[in-house]
Amino acid sequence: MGNLTITCCSDLHRGPPGHPATDATPGWAEAWSRIRGTKLRLGDMDELLQFTAEEIGALAGTDVDGNHDEGSCGRAEMRIGDTLFLHGHRFDHWTLRLLGPAVSRLFRKVEGWWPDADVKATAWLQKALRGGRHGWREHYIRKAAGYASKRGARQVVFGHLHQRFEVVGEGIRVVCTGSCVNGRLDFVPVPVVPSPES
Repeated sequence: MGNLTITCCSDLHRGPPGHPATDATPGWAEAWSRIRGTKLRLGDMDELLQFTAEEIGALAGTDVDGNHDEGSCGRAEMRIGDTLFLHGHRFDHWTLRLLGPAVSRLFRKVEGWWPDADVKATAWLQKALRGGRHGWREHYIRKAAGYASKRGARQVVFGHLHQRFEVVGEGIRVVCTGSCVNGRLDFVPVPVVPSPES
């Protein structure tokens, strides 16, 4: 296998057309369709915690499951060459794993009369907890690098945090794909090196 660049994105959180919780980043589908070569959607592409597939309609689909579209494709991670691709929610603190689904479902009700409730609540949480999930970047980097290292990978790529970064720690390259909500189109090219045995 020769060197390969894989374009990744995550966290579109697509919901039903017209619902206040739906960002439906304008132009996402068209921009994604123009990407040539290998590409992967790394979870939370559809907001299946708050809505059913029937309510959403045409799903964006995913290549690995996130915590908001779990079971959508039935694949927790992928390995291509030296790289692991996953969503990243497996690195959450246990409290987030426990409370996250319940809070997301609550937002469906709240956002009917307060359309940007999730944005405001996230901002408050970040301030109250000195960053909240989005501020615990070092925790996710450490957990992701350790997970990849145990599996013999040299690179790990994930979404979930809605922030884009690329770092190298303890010999492992850690890439976070950012997001496609709130009008953003974070499409991240990731170079994949063949495994030594390839």
